[in-house]
Amino acid sequence: MLWRSFLCYLVAMACLLPAACAEAMVVTQRCINQWAAAADDVRHAIVVDTGLRMPGEQLDAYLRRIALPLPNETPQAYQKRITAYFMAFQKANAHLSQIRELPTLQARTPTNLRIWQQIVLDVHSAPRQLHFLQIDWTRRNRAQGRLHFALQFDATTNLYIALYNLLRDALP
Repeated sequence: MLWRSFLCYLVAMACLLPAACAEAMVVTQRCINQWAAAADDVRHAIVVDTGLRMPGEQLDAYLRRIALPLPNETPQAYQKRITAYFMAFQKANAHLSQIRELPTLQARTPTNLRIWQQIVLDVHSAPRQLHFLQIDWTRRNRAQGRLHFALQFDATTNLYIALYNLLRDALP
């Protein structure tokens, strides 16, 4: 009996480390919350913490506006700001990449299964989406390059926001 309690303790402690959550496919609410927090960090870095969103400004319009240089923003400041956004995307990718496949779920309702299937699809598409965004960033000085970067930036940010919303609704 003591051995079983110790084993349960070890499994619970392993999930405190984000990498252990997916490797062992031990999905607890704590693991889900950590993944959701990683996705939400993107929203905070781009939408909340910048202080750039105007009152009443729609999210998509805001994202497209901040993907371009702001009025009176130096090229160096613009580069630094966008680099910070890329770092937020990459950090989230590192945490979310732990979700490699559909985990074994306790809550096997059709709704929860659909949520998890979408999570897995979105997690797998996130690195590719970020790769395309980085390509568009390198092409931003060409004709139509900035507009395309702004649209891709909008789509990429919305992908992480969608992942946060899905993970918030997911059950273990």
